[in-house]
Amino acid sequence: MDSDLPYDAPAAGYDPEAVRFFDVAHEGAQIRAIAEAASDQGILSTLRGIQPRSVVVVAPASEAQACARLACALRSPLRVPVVISDVLPAYVGALDVVVVLCDAADDPEVAHAALSADRRGATVVIAGPARGPIVEDFPERALTIPALPTTASFSPLRALVTVVSVLDLLEDAEHLCTDCLLKTAECVDEELSSLAPDKDVSINPARQLREQLEGARIVHTGVDHLTQTVAHVASQLLTAAGLTGGTVDQEALPALWEREPSSQQSIFHDPFLDGPDTLLPLKVIVWGVDTTSAPNAYAVRVDGASRSAATLDDAARLLVRALAAGVYTLPLND
Repeated sequence: MDSDLPYDAPAAGYDPEAVRFFDVAHEGAQIRAIAEAASDQGILSTLRGIQPRSVVVVAPASEAQACARLACALRSPLRVPVVISDVLPAYVGALDVVVVLCDAADDPEVAHAALSADRRGATVVIAGPARGPIVEDFPERALTIPALPTTASFSPLRALVTVVSVLDLLEDAEHLCTDCLLKTAECVDEELSSLAPDKDVSINPARQLREQLEGARIVHTGVDHLTQTVAHVASQLLTAAGLTGGTVDQEALPALWEREPSSQQSIFHDPFLDGPDTLLPLKVIVWGVDTTSAPNAYAVRVDGASRSAATLDDAARLLVRALAAGVYTLPLND
């Protein structure tokens, strides 16, 4: 075997999709690690029932910020103001809780933000990488959620559930936080079993979604604020995987379709002189619904869910599906 080959190259003897699915398969375990930290004896138990002035989420990555916004949408209305930023606000002090979401092993700005918040007396919660120079720079008093040692890529559910857990613990919901998270982890594992690489497109929702993302200009949307927020996170996860797409509100869809060129090819178009018509059709991916009446649209829902992805369980399953869709490729045509 050529040692210079990437480990996920087919010639290296590995199934590339199975290798890329490895981190996705650990999303349920990511939730269980946070559930343990949120238990009565866990590292986050000291947050239970405190009344901070605000919760500040410091997240340099746009995907992590989007997950934090989804956490706020799931727990709305909030009893405490939540600020989501890529830098530490100047006002932060001893009355605030600061949540740091970071996957980079070496990010001096994030490390400085955590240290600065700690020096100002804020309660600091960190969901960081398993190893790297940044881990050594984090303040000793910080409530650091242990990272899984074998995963390397960004975990949307680690970011989402970290913020959800902090908000729940501040509500002093004794035992409720851990029990709910363990239930969510079970739902995610159930979803993952249906998304596994050994499942073909006829029964694999992630592969079905991947097919829908091919050969079109993609926009993601939802039917309400919560599903719209899910759509935004899913769009970012898929874009990071090379499946580019944007997000749009339901109210803006009619105007979007009005600007869409007619599907009929111009009578003046000559494929020999002008080349092929390269404009791809517009397709709308609607998240968290059973069906959709929008033209050229595909509904992404969770079996057994309500009309909207109104719970953490449903939202987590949808995000895992988006994450899994990003690791799959379409079979080559013969």
